[in-house]
Amino acid sequence: MCSPIPRNDWKDGKVPRNDASYGLWAKQIAEKEKVTFINLNEKMALEMEKSGEEKITGTYFYKKDHTHTSAKGAVLSASIIIEELKNSKNSLKNYILKNPKIVLPVKNKVFLIGDSTMPIMEIQMLWAGALCFLNTVTLPELK
Repeated sequence: MCSPIPRNDWKDGKVPRNDASYGLWAKQIAEKEKVTFINLNEKMALEMEKSGEEKITGTYFYKKDHTHTSAKGAVLSASIIIEELKNSKNSLKNYILKNPKIVLPVKNKVFLIGDSTMPIMEIQMLWAGALCFLNTVTLPELK
């Protein structure tokens, strides 16, 4: 189980964590169910802070959407999930490929209408699964 990714919100060069709400609740459920917990929120926020707001916005998150990542952002979060699985006791780590090939979609204009609230965590978990189990990950073209 993972905590949700952080939003692309910044305050004094730092990304606010969600460890008092959604992230905490995910951790509590993982503990109760005795399953692996990956603090994706914290790990991804640290990576975002290393790169800085200017690079993150427009590269890993869409410029007008602080909630949903771009394809590169999905790869970043999936990569963190893979690294955390490798360092866990979870048996899924036995199925992670050593050098998966990642093919990003052709860049097209993306139009966002309102707050789509699409299930991005589900998409990112699918990409993480794909990175674990496939030789080649081809992200679909955005249309």
